[in-house]
Order: sequence, then C-alpha cells, then structure tokens
Amino acid sequence: IIYNKDHPDGMALNESYISDQVVTEGRAFIAEGETITIPKDSYVVFGDNRSASYDSRAWGFLNKKDMVGKAFFIYWPIVDFGLVKHADYK
Repeated sequence: IIYNKDHPDGMALNESYISDQVVTEGRAFIAEGETITIPKDSYVVFGDNRSASYDSRAWGFLNKKDMVGKAFFIYWPIVDFGLVKHADYK
C-alpha cells in the first residue's frame, strides 16, 4: 500500500505485470505489514521473481545515485522474448 499526499488513506499499486498467484511477503528490512518512510532520492525495488528475489525487502533502500541502466528486453523465458513494456504509474 502506498501512502502519499495524493493518497493519504493508501493506494494499492496495480501490478498488472505480476500473476495473481504471486505472493509478495516482507523480509528482514521491510517486515510484513510494516509502514516505512522512503528517504528523499531513495527507492524501494522489488525483484521480478517476487517470492525468491533478494531485494529492498531484505537489504533496504536504493539511492538514486546508485541506479544504473534500464531493462529494455526480455530474453527468458523464450516465449516472452521481446522489448520490455514499461509500466505507467500515473
């Protein structure tokens, strides 16, 4: 759930790119059900293998200055090979 000035009561992020069967659970840094405040110029990132990814839930925030690159194509599984369709969160 995302809380911000536009959604003070919270908003669930529409992650249409993730199957309904995928369960995202908390980890060591971000516990299940915990509310956190993300520092300025920092991000919370999730791996694409949500149930097994080692991501912000385990190791914390990612500072903007440490971000490099951008995903632009999918190579596996072969049936999904092609350009990445970037989500629009507006």
